[in-house]
Amino acid sequence: MDRTIKRGQRTAAPEAKGPARNPKYYSRAVGKALEVLDILRSNPQPLSFNELLKRVRLVKSSLFRILYTLETAGYIRKTTGGLYEISFDIGAMVERQFMSRLIEIASPWMAQLSREFRETISLGMLRSNHIEVVHVVESVELVRMSSIPGRILPPHASSLGKSITDFQPEEVRERLVRNYGLSPFTANTITDHDRLREEYLRIRSLGYSTDMEETTPDGCCFGVPIFNRDETVLSGLSVSLPKIRLGDRQPRLVAGLQAASRAISKALAAS
Repeated sequence: MDRTIKRGQRTAAPEAKGPARNPKYYSRAVGKALEVLDILRSNPQPLSFNELLKRVRLVKSSLFRILYTLETAGYIRKTTGGLYEISFDIGAMVERQFMSRLIEIASPWMAQLSREFRETISLGMLRSNHIEVVHVVESVELVRMSSIPGRILPPHASSLGKSITDFQPEEVRERLVRNYGLSPFTANTITDHDRLREEYLRIRSLGYSTDMEETTPDGCCFGVPIFNRDETVLSGLSVSLPKIRLGDRQPRLVAGLQAASRAISKALAAS
């Protein structure tokens, strides 16, 4: 535990972990193939050739060769309508690979936030039909808000759940809410669909989400999305703390989360 950090003092940003890209050995074709897999996995619907072409920024012949190779190898498949989607078994593998890369890159930033704020920092990720905590750095305080990897997050109450859900396409957002339901956890939980839509509009406008005693009495939490290279959101970051320690800290907590999110997003795009 580092006691040299004064309250409110920002520490130097850590270097995000991840393999250094050496132009001499880096295969652009393989990198683009992995990018195609990431795009197809994160999209709720199959995509056409032209839609993929807009996102990966390749000439038609290069993208065609990548798609043909991935399809031949069984990583993707073509629907009867000629659209591309990721194969089910491969989708699970790509998801695990993304999770591993995400945790590796996010961990040093989460450790910095934990040292600076002494509160619980959580990393969440969008899975096939729910949002799940995948990594946690617990607060060192005796009285704290805790979380554990594997916890399923409510998309209507948790700040981390809301921050990830809000930036999904409408059909994905509705599916996540429908799958979980609008169960009340406290008197502050949003259980009305119209109010929840207003909440999502507010989050998108602010760039961060809040949980003010919506999941736990006397607990509060702030969450931010993490953007991928194609501007999709598959993950997010949050800080949780007892309400008694909040005071006037909200602006600094949110600013710290947003700075870490930008750095993680940049590192994900470069990995």
